[in-house]
Amino acid sequence: MDVVQGMFNHSIFAGFVVGILSLVAIGYQRSDIHTLILTDVVECAMLVIIAAVGTDLAEALILPGLVVGLAEFLAVSEILIQRDR
Repeated sequence: MDVVQGMFNHSIFAGFVVGILSLVAIGYQRSDIHTLILTDVVECAMLVIIAAVGTDLAEALILPGLVVGLAEFLAVSEILIQRDR
């Protein structure tokens, strides 16, 4: 078994664990900014799972997922900053 096949199970497991723990933490959060950060962590965990698949479709989904996630993060954080003023 080569290194890539050995890392597949570990990366899928880590992605699911981080995603599930972050979703549970979102349920306990009361602050909007912490919820925003945890939502971004869930998105990164899901991108790890997509990257672990390693197909051409996964490669095509990773970069747009990162760009859309970053744009969404910046837009919501700007709204939160304006609301706090």
